[in-house]
Amino acid sequence: MNGNEMRTKAKELTARLTLEEKIGMIHGAHLFSTKGVKRLGIPPLVMSDGPLGVRQEFEADHWKAIGGSDDYVTYLPCNSALAATWNRDLAFAMGSVLGGGGPGKRKGCDSGSGHQY
Repeated sequence: MNGNEMRTKAKELTARLTLEEKIGMIHGAHLFSTKGVKRLGIPPLVMSDGPLGVRQEFEADHWKAIGGSDDYVTYLPCNSALAATWNRDLAFAMGSVLGGGGPGKRKGCDSGSGHQY
């Protein structure tokens, strides 16, 4: 689907959303997720918690302690360290790591300000 087709589909879907559905898509439904709209095939947006990598999974309605043996996460250097290298290939490699990590954990975006997938 090209950019024009995506914009057209987004406009069509937006026109079909109720006000309640729109609010649900921008308001938290659970920890680190929004509501989806099942009737239109729109999944919830599930976020990761970390500006420098993809963090562990979260329970839907309560905080899970971190630091256990199941706390697997991707940590990457901060953006200013990356920028100081002036290395576009390295920046692309970091983006590739993050881009593979988020969807691999069924997360659609990073709630930190450093990176977005």
